Amino acid sequence: MPRRNNFRTFIIVSLGLIFLILTFVSAGLSYRSKKAYSHQQLFRLGKQRIFEGTHLNEIAFPLGGIGTGTISLGGRGNLRDWEIFNRPGKGINLPFTFFALYFKQEGKSPLVRVLEGPVSPPFREDFGHGARREFVPGLPRVEKAHFTGMYPLARIELIDSHLPLSIFLEAFNPLIPLRPEESGIPGFLLRFRLKNLSKEPAQVSIVGSIMNPIGFEGIRDLRGISGDEFGMNINELRRTASLSGLFMSSKKVSPDSPTFGTMVLATPWKDITYLTHWKRGRWAEERQSFWDDFKQDGRLMDLDEVSPSPDRRTDMGSLGLLAKLGPFEEVILPFVISWNFPNLRAFNNTDFRL
Repeated sequence: MPRRNNFRTFIIVSLGLIFLILTFVSAGLSYRSKKAYSHQQLFRLGKQRIFEGTHLNEIAFPLGGIGTGTISLGGRGNLRDWEIFNRPGKGINLPFTFFALYFKQEGKSPLVRVLEGPVSPPFREDFGHGARREFVPGLPRVEKAHFTGMYPLARIELIDSHLPLSIFLEAFNPLIPLRPEESGIPGFLLRFRLKNLSKEPAQVSIVGSIMNPIGFEGIRDLRGISGDEFGMNINELRRTASLSGLFMSSKKVSPDSPTFGTMVLATPWKDITYLTHWKRGRWAEERQSFWDDFKQDGRLMDLDEVSPSPDRRTDMGSLGLLAKLGPFEEVILPFVISWNFPNLRAFNNTDFRL
């Protein structure tokens, strides 16, 4: 008798489960039939998403050829995550590396801005002095940044209500289907598209500043431009028929070292200004000297001195592009960043610094 009752219970439970399953399946099919998307809806190109505000903090758009390492473009226009040293490098930044704009119209005070959106929190770093000094938080910068991106092209609109200027940063690396050699170039382009929105002509310049990183292993996030790995770093101004720019190397690093390499900040633009190295001062003296020089007239000292950096210290170099804009005129100012770190170290499972 108990066995018969158990069998009856089993039959009742099974039928109940089957009923529930059929109910859910029919409800799902009914829902899908009502919500089904048409072919046109599925393949329609929607409006490209625009990122702004706090969403910009989470953006790191990789720039660099296939298999060459990358430098990421942050959502506010900053360069971040320097992964060109043959190892992962999330969170690795090069100090004092940024682009800045000078804008001047006749009879008006010049306007100078770092071409990045506002620095993001936290503001409690650097011994309580605020945001990290390596991000030059004390310099004026544009008010807003709007990011759009579809790999391999990123586009950032930089907005400032005080500037009668439309500013777009376009960044991309060569990526050509079925052509791996051309798609594996260790470098990328940054193009600043400027349009004068006023009826008055304007003088403009954009200066890119970059730290010479040769000797750096890419393991720790750098705080300042000093360290045991640096010294005898050299920035040279070089010109060819098609390019001008800063060539960065080191006399301290052996050619067979994993940290050996070179890097370039260059441009095909003809009218340039430059500093092979910033003033070698203490505390904030080198940054202050650079900014005071730049904001005067949008030009630099045109220092082409080839002078190795002091021991345990590297140098900053700057390259500027000069242009004049007529009323409602547009110009594109291009920069190229490229690198070569040829010595790949064979890591093993005992090296926890990878």
